[in-house]
This record gives sequence, structure tokens and C-alpha cells, in this order.
Amino acid sequence: MISSTKRVCNDMRSLEEENTKIIPPDDYYILKIKFYETTPLDKSLPEKVLNENPNPLVIYYSHDNMVILFSCVKGTSMGSHQLNGNHNLIVSKYVRFFTQNSPHSKDITVEIIHLHSRAVIFTYLSWIVFQTTQNNFVRLSNGLITNKDLQFLTEKELKNKFSKHVNWDDLDSHEKYGTLMTAKQSKNCTEFSSLSEPLDARDTKKYMAFIFGKN
Repeated sequence: MISSTKRVCNDMRSLEEENTKIIPPDDYYILKIKFYETTPLDKSLPEKVLNENPNPLVIYYSHDNMVILFSCVKGTSMGSHQLNGNHNLIVSKYVRFFTQNSPHSKDITVEIIHLHSRAVIFTYLSWIVFQTTQNNFVRLSNGLITNKDLQFLTEKELKNKFSKHVNWDDLDSHEKYGTLMTAKQSKNCTEFSSLSEPLDARDTKKYMAFIFGKN
């Protein structure tokens, strides 16, 4: 009876493990968070995220979304990702973190995306910034620009149409493009650096240095 019970327990644990997605140690990964609320994110929230353990490499945030990039751990002293790379546990951790640290963030979704190289990371972040910029053309246009316009108009044409409301180029950079932010430890304090602009593939080295440091 004991051996039979033990066998069933082992089988059920194996079943759980088979259905749990794990982040490989040599993968970077991104947490992609969507906030379903009308109130913009609290400006203190990105700094809280960057100070959370483990420290992200970089975060990107805009009006209603955030992307958090974590490093690969293969060959490091850590050995494995937080919570052993378990998708379910990591998602649960950050849902709890955001509901506790942002009073308006009661309705959110969290996804995990594996990224295999720094080149893919840059492409993915560029795509996120582009999507955010497109969405902000619609959100900030006072009804002048629709999702259909995004499919058929160039950026110059979108700006011209937007100018019937206000001049796009005069708007705050964060409102238009969102913000990339990193944190560096300096003696007894944390220094935050931020960047709000479209990511230009012709200047990849600049963005790679911002995200990963100059090493």
C-alpha cells in the first residue's frame, strides 16, 4: 500500500513538472505586463521594479504597459533564474507585486517571452516601442486618428493629420514613445537612467550599451 501511494505521488509530481514551463538558464526573458485602467502608471513604479530582486537589466514602460528584461544566468553564480525559472511562480510573484505597489493596477495580465540573443532583444524592444508609438497616435489624437489610419498612412501623414489637434513633435517624449529605464548601483545609492525615443537600428550600439552596459 505504501509503495503504491508513493508511486501515485511520484506520478502526480511528474505530471505537474511536465506541465510547467521553465526558462532555460541560457535564455534572457521578458515579462510583458498590460494594465487595464485609464489612470497612467505611477511614476515611482518603474524605480520600484528596478530595485526588485533580482534586478532587471532594463524596463520599458508607457501609459498602460510595461516590459521587464531579465538576463540569462548560464555561467553565473546564480545558476538558475528566479524561482527556478518556473513560469507560473514568476507570473504569480509579479501579479502580487503590481497589485501591492500600484493601487490602480488591479486588472493586469502578465506574459513571459524567452529571448535567445541580444540581437533578438533589440528587435523585440524596437517592435514594442513602435507599437506603443502607433497606439499613442490614436490615444492622443482626440479622435482624429483611427486604427485603420495606422495601416494605410505613413508616419509623416499621421503627424500631419495629428497636427489638426496639436503638434505631435511638441508632445512630451514619454507620452509619444514610452521610456526605457535602467538602474546602476553607485556607492550607497542607485542611479537611474532613462531614454524616450524611437529605437533606430542605425544606432544599435548606443542602445546595447544602455541596456547591457559598455562591456
